[in-house]
Amino acid sequence: MSQLIDALLDYAWTGRDNVPLETVDLNQVAAEVAVDLRSVVESSRACLDIGVLPEITGDPVALRQLLQNLIANALKFRGEADPVVSVVCGEKPDAWVLSVTDNGIGIAAEHVRNIFQPFQRLHSRNDFDGSGLGLATCQRIVTQHGGKIWVESQPGSGSTFRFTCPKMDALAETATCSRTAV
Repeated sequence: MSQLIDALLDYAWTGRDNVPLETVDLNQVAAEVAVDLRSVVESSRACLDIGVLPEITGDPVALRQLLQNLIANALKFRGEADPVVSVVCGEKPDAWVLSVTDNGIGIAAEHVRNIFQPFQRLHSRNDFDGSGLGLATCQRIVTQHGGKIWVESQPGSGSTFRFTCPKMDALAETATCSRTAV
């Protein structure tokens, strides 16, 4: 019950109005997330490879939660092999495209459309712990930062979660994140 309440609070927290934006070094955020998840990485014998990430304009707390949720899911939904998770960044003219790729169990095509909906779970709580709010929270964070999130996956072949972040010059006139209430 405590875990569900925490997840609901995290989800509701992403609905705050007028959060001041600041320059966020995603390298620093990813390093902090790696420290937070160190025990999970070590106990699962995972390889976590974080590439060079950009500085973006955003809410540092929300962006940390976004990366933490995606990396933690990549570690949680693992297959028989030791987990391999990579975080890399590509570039479009007006946005960064960040990718979190794993070698885990993957997601069937018929479930891809719904996984970002609140309380959508593909597995029982006996198989995998969680509330069903993590990816919904991720989508909310990305959307509120002016980006999009999606997944590319096949069962047994892992998943790649990608999301866009507008480049800083594309947000130069914006002073706060526009938030929608829960």
